[in-house]
Amino acid sequence: MPNSSLPQQEKGIKKSDVLSGAAITGVLTFVLLTWSKTLPSNSVAAPYITEQTISFAAALATYLITLTLAFIRYEISLILHERDYTKKIKYLEQIMTLTTCPEVKKSLEEQKNNLLKDAAKAIVDEKI
Repeated sequence: MPNSSLPQQEKGIKKSDVLSGAAITGVLTFVLLTWSKTLPSNSVAAPYITEQTISFAAALATYLITLTLAFIRYEISLILHERDYTKKIKYLEQIMTLTTCPEVKKSLEEQKNNLLKDAAKAIVDEKI
């Protein structure tokens, strides 16, 4: 199977990771701002919870949440590759054990080898 016929996967952090991270951070920032308004002025945390520190914390949270989402997406894609290719190879091996024709067995072995190569390429092409 030529490489040009395989769909080109995007690598790295996707826009959806950034947008999801920003949305989650927006909600957390709103909760933190709302909570900070209820702090009494003599609270130990009051001097440290300012709009500037909340803004910095929100930026840091967006970064960390985006990386976490990208890593989770990466891990899920590897699990899906494992599941898909493992099942295909398992069923192909079951068919190979049933066949007695040497030509068919050789053809199935070639297909299995191609499937293993495709599986390895799909896993190597995955980027976080």
